Amino acid sequence: MALVTTIEDALVAQLTAAFTVAGEARPWLKVESWPKRPEGYALSGAGDVLVIYKSGDYKPRATSSAFYDTGLEFEIVLRSKNLRGHQGAYDMLETAFRATCGKRIPEAAGITLAVRDGLSDYGEGVYTYVLVVKVPVVIVQDIEAPPGDWITDSDYDAPLARITFTRP
Repeated sequence: MALVTTIEDALVAQLTAAFTVAGEARPWLKVESWPKRPEGYALSGAGDVLVIYKSGDYKPRATSSAFYDTGLEFEIVLRSKNLRGHQGAYDMLETAFRATCGKRIPEAAGITLAVRDGLSDYGEGVYTYVLVVKVPVVIVQDIEAPPGDWITDSDYDAPLARITFTRP
């Protein structure tokens, strides 16, 4: 399974648990990955929680063939018809923050951190808030030496053989 998919699935699982009332089998609102066809996506019931990969911020280490990614950013989109109260956007935002931030998920090299949150959109009676979280990971690339009789002092002169993802 791809790294992004693994992390996204873990975030969805954390959010599903957080939005499920004790003793209930399912959350009180829809919690899922971003829909394949977002156009025409309608609010279901009390609200929705959607997760989507946003971007990566890669910082190469000059002393090795490994690259350290300071974090993969994911957006947690929260949609509600209310701002306040048990099913309001404010409570949803706080629940999503508590469910994900400060927690370590599979394939992560550290805890999930909040980057920012805020109102994204309001239309047709639906408030949309976004919580952006950063999940730190370490990415290690294997270098395959090119054929030849010459020697180089830089691993970066060699072609890329494959990339693997590891966790410390």
